[in-house]
Amino acid sequence: MYTILSTSLITVLFLIMVNRRLYLRCNLKDVNVWLLHPLFLFNSMVILTFFIPYLFHLYFGTIKRNLDLTTTGNIRDLVIICFIFFFISLLWYTGDLFAKRSKINSSKSLIFAKKGDRAVQLFTFIFCIVVFFQILYFLRGQYSAYGLIAGKGGNVSLAETGIIGFFSVAMAKFAWIGLSLLYFTKFSKNKKFKVLFWFLVILNIIFFFLSGSKAKILMPVLLFTFCWLIFLKRNFVRSILIGTVLLAMFFAFYNVYRGFAARTLRGEVSVGYTEYLSERWLIKEKGYFFFVANSFVSRLESFSGYLLLTDSYPDIYPFLKGDSYTHLLLSPIPRAIIPWKPVAVSANVIGRKTGIIANDNYVTTPGIAWWGEAYINFGYWGIFFVLLVVAAFYQCLFSFWIKHHKSIVITAVYIFFLLYIVFGFHGGIGGVFGTFIKFLVVITPIALVIYTPRLTDRRDNENSN
Repeated sequence: MYTILSTSLITVLFLIMVNRRLYLRCNLKDVNVWLLHPLFLFNSMVILTFFIPYLFHLYFGTIKRNLDLTTTGNIRDLVIICFIFFFISLLWYTGDLFAKRSKINSSKSLIFAKKGDRAVQLFTFIFCIVVFFQILYFLRGQYSAYGLIAGKGGNVSLAETGIIGFFSVAMAKFAWIGLSLLYFTKFSKNKKFKVLFWFLVILNIIFFFLSGSKAKILMPVLLFTFCWLIFLKRNFVRSILIGTVLLAMFFAFYNVYRGFAARTLRGEVSVGYTEYLSERWLIKEKGYFFFVANSFVSRLESFSGYLLLTDSYPDIYPFLKGDSYTHLLLSPIPRAIIPWKPVAVSANVIGRKTGIIANDNYVTTPGIAWWGEAYINFGYWGIFFVLLVVAAFYQCLFSFWIKHHKSIVITAVYIFFLLYIVFGFHGGIGGVFGTFIKFLVVITPIALVIYTPRLTDRRDNENSN
């Protein structure tokens, strides 16, 4: 426990140092630039998904029964991962000190939408593509993972799963980030745009509510909130706390509702939702507020999965030796063209093997986290080197964004990559970088088609002058 506490305090110190460094280098009167520093967000997510859940479960005794935190092996695993977190953050921060970059002289120019409408065209086009594939997502039977829609699910090929899933989920994130940035810049005073934006958000919530996916329901709201926090200067802490409480309440409600709806459709439950909720043993034992907190923390946590993985690898199962990363190079090529393309290692299969989820659970995608995936491939050294590569990648990305921060499209691309620290945290890093490669392959030709006419017009004007 002392290891977790001391590492948590050091991690908080890194957050303060990053904030202070950017405050001294940049004019931060109008925007919270430090929210866009990858080291800040990385350490924030480590605290939220690793340290806070550990202390919560340890204090309230809600840790998984098959996980003993007092054994020598588990203590060793916790010490090693805490040391790696600290050392990677130290290297990251030290590298950031020596990184050459352009200063942001005026924060008012940050994410500045120019008068041209090319960015609007790009995000509108991407959003239309996303809507088309989300409708296809429903029609092809990929909509419901939990049987809430009778007769859906099942006969979809891997090729269709990859293509439809990429455009309906990954590209959807980019579209909502772009629209959210336009909301605060180019259309900050346009009421029609704001009404249309929230109308589309509500439609998204209604469309995905019965799908059983909390991420797809909340995605536009969470992305909008992140963009809003960049520009928010007053009542920042209060807004974070209120948002966290509302998010926790939603997760608790929807977790129970999803199970209730699925069992009702199968005819296993005949009582109303209120009666069904009151029968939950945790609510009976410790009350509704504890149920909400426990549901939210359990959703965030990743430390128990990591410890269960270290119990199983390599004692029971051999290390994968890079198998979960082999699909990266071929990830942009559709499986319909290369049927033999490697498949990413399934977290669901790993979860059943190691006891993270039940043996009969073929639906849930458990969170093995980046470090969990790295460990089952190469052991403890794998965690260090994978996180080091991630740190170097995001530091280069941050430096590039600082030089081009006035471009709303580049800013949207940067935030899209950056927030995969959050969205991809519980999944494997192989899937995250595979998504990045696909995204660049798709977005580059679209951007060239939309932006090339402007470049041509500019050259013609220069020649005529």
